[in-house]
Amino acid sequence: MTDVAAPAKRIVDEAIGSLCTAAVVRVERRGAVDTYAAGTLCPDPSAGPDAPCTAASLFDLASLTKLATTALVLSFVREQQLELDMPFRELVPDFRGGNKDRVTLRQVLTHTAGLAWWKSFWKEASTPDEVVWLAAREPLAQDIGEFRYSDLGYIMLTAGVARVAGEPFRSVMRERVLDVVEARTCEFGPRPAQECAATEEDTEWRRKRLRGEVHDENAYAMGGVSGHAGLFGTAA
Repeated sequence: MTDVAAPAKRIVDEAIGSLCTAAVVRVERRGAVDTYAAGTLCPDPSAGPDAPCTAASLFDLASLTKLATTALVLSFVREQQLELDMPFRELVPDFRGGNKDRVTLRQVLTHTAGLAWWKSFWKEASTPDEVVWLAAREPLAQDIGEFRYSDLGYIMLTAGVARVAGEPFRSVMRERVLDVVEARTCEFGPRPAQECAATEEDTEWRRKRLRGEVHDENAYAMGGVSGHAGLFGTAA
């Protein structure tokens, strides 16, 4: 290990056992690159065999998926297939009623669309399309233009982007974003459990320690593929 990652290494070592069981940090500074891994992937034998965490270990990237989705949307904007200030209902036709007609794609991307931050759609939906439909039919929770972090817009973008691309969201994400940045290990779940760090205990629905499947319940109800969560990847 070089000195580049020394401060981060100390933080990671202190976190293992108290905040998490596994962690990987990658530090790049002035051309120097260093990666450090600590802990083990899953001390709980009920979720599969344990193994040391390495730089190649996979983690649930959770809401970092939204960054990839934003890049994906912007690729269509660059090609003039979408416009940032277009009405969002043109992308997701079920998003209508009340003040929703005033909401733009830009506002959805920047969390200023007036959407609720999260809802338990997984309790009602039985298909990915139903999750999107429920998100689209959800009333606005606050004034348009005010910032409020929200999953709902990115859930709807799963269907909206697929509609524009004419192909599944997973495929277009791979072609337009992940392959472009050479994120070869980054992919939607489920992933092989033995390669993944366990995330948390699901005590409400799946009732097990989660490993290799997305934690977010709405994303899981969408088959692990959504614009708001679902990607797995390594620190590299």
